[in-house]
Amino acid sequence: MPENTERTDRVWHNSELLARVGELEGTAPSRFIVVGAGQSAAENVAYLHRRFPEAEVCAVFARYGYSPADDSGFANRIFDPAAVDDYFTAPDSVKRRLMDYHGNTNYSVVDIDLIDDLYRKMYQEKVLGTERLRFLNVSRLTGVTETPDRVEATVTSLVTGEQTRLDADVVVFATGYTLRPRRPAR
Repeated sequence: MPENTERTDRVWHNSELLARVGELEGTAPSRFIVVGAGQSAAENVAYLHRRFPEAEVCAVFARYGYSPADDSGFANRIFDPAAVDDYFTAPDSVKRRLMDYHGNTNYSVVDIDLIDDLYRKMYQEKVLGTERLRFLNVSRLTGVTETPDRVEATVTSLVTGEQTRLDADVVVFATGYTLRPRRPAR
């Protein structure tokens, strides 16, 4: 979430989406924006696209596309108890290398079947001229302003710096972290 953005009734984190989407019953949302490139972001894109067949769903992320999760047997050995012990006793330089090597087992990655399904839907809509599923890739959400009945979002291309303004009914932040550290509860 951009640092100057505050959480509002219409802008919320992923964990609240399914509970709050019921508030849209009886309305006809026209656009959703989902920010993030991991599994929860992709699942939200798929869910909203399926659940609201008249609405446009825009996925915003800094990559060209979703990265597939490596859930192969050898890659998953990093989660074995012995590997965890090795990791914690390894020098910091080795820890960094291990995270670089195996980050695609768990961080900002998506199940390949979901990636393929979203790509097929996007391609089919493009061919049919009914594009509701949009991917604003190599981009970043740089501004969000709530108006009385909508959210105004600014998406900036990381390549050209061009800004696209989008009005949306809902912005979902499925980024997996916040930009500001939270204070522990007392």
